[in-house]
Amino acid sequence: MPPVSLPAHVAAAIKSDKFKRDLQLLISMGSKMMPDVVTASRKKGETGTLDQRIEERSQLAITGVKLAALGDRGLLVPGSAPSRNPPKPNGMMNCVRMVDKIVRRDYGVPGREPGFSLLAYLLKRIRHLLRVHYNFVIVKRRHPDLEFCDWETMLEVALILHQVGLCLQFDRPRLRAVMAAVVIEQRVTADVESEDTDRMAVGDIEEKVDNDLVECLEPMPRTRS
Repeated sequence: MPPVSLPAHVAAAIKSDKFKRDLQLLISMGSKMMPDVVTASRKKGETGTLDQRIEERSQLAITGVKLAALGDRGLLVPGSAPSRNPPKPNGMMNCVRMVDKIVRRDYGVPGREPGFSLLAYLLKRIRHLLRVHYNFVIVKRRHPDLEFCDWETMLEVALILHQVGLCLQFDRPRLRAVMAAVVIEQRVTADVESEDTDRMAVGDIEEKVDNDLVECLEPMPRTRS
């Protein structure tokens, strides 16, 4: 095959001193972070309290995002609206924190009834706001709900939902309680925006949890030096 030629402006940029400095900085920062990535990848969340196990298993995701951010914004993309404290009612951050509170904080607390019946609405609202935001970012389609896309970075949204998922993965009775209360099959089937991959029976979800846990707890194969 003939050699691939670069456009003139790209070739010129690569030869510039600024490109060389930026590349050296990227390599230096990446090298410093790699030990953190390796350490985080070895944490399986096998011991400790439920919160400790969730925090430990979240480290790889957090470190991976930091590393990816050196070359791409990825999950560091900001929302379409400014973040607020407290979050805007019915906004993204309000919804994801409500999901976290219902699933992780209220379950099993004496005298506190977790609002599992709200989860179907909250998850649908989260999906809707993600669609609204990316429709605007990608195709410039404006929607009145852009003002509710109020995360500081997408990592906030992803990490909270990731930790909620880990909580359900580690705590099988809690998973069954959530599934029974939400009646997810009936709710999702009635949602015209849902895809076929959303329509998972409770048994399918539990089987996937089992497989995920097995993969996480299996020792990594050793490589010959």
